[in-house]
Amino acid sequence: MTKNPVVLITRPKEISGTLEKRLSEFGIGAYTYSPIEILPLEATDQLMATVVKDVDIVIFVSPISVEMGFGTISKLIHDPSRQIIAAVGRSTASVLKSFGVSEVISPVDGSGADALVNNLITNYVLRDKN
Repeated sequence: MTKNPVVLITRPKEISGTLEKRLSEFGIGAYTYSPIEILPLEATDQLMATVVKDVDIVIFVSPISVEMGFGTISKLIHDPSRQIIAAVGRSTASVLKSFGVSEVISPVDGSGADALVNNLITNYVLRDKN
């Protein structure tokens, strides 16, 4: 009889549960090792306050980045109508919408950073420059 594999997942514990559960459905054992620690963004970070005030587009790269940073970042945005909120994928966009963001820019064709950049350049960043 062939032994099922055991997997080491190198992902923060806060977001590895779904992958672990999915693997266990197939009888695959999993251990999680988190090479990084994810901490919430501090509202007192003066550098962040200065940066957020000046940016035109805020890109969230994962659902956990929304969960850990959106509350603080949204408090630092002075003019929400001026800034574009973007997500690298559908899951991240969905979490942003659950936080009350009505318009989230995300990849149109495909997913990931390249697809998002293509969408931003084509439809938002260079839209008025052509």
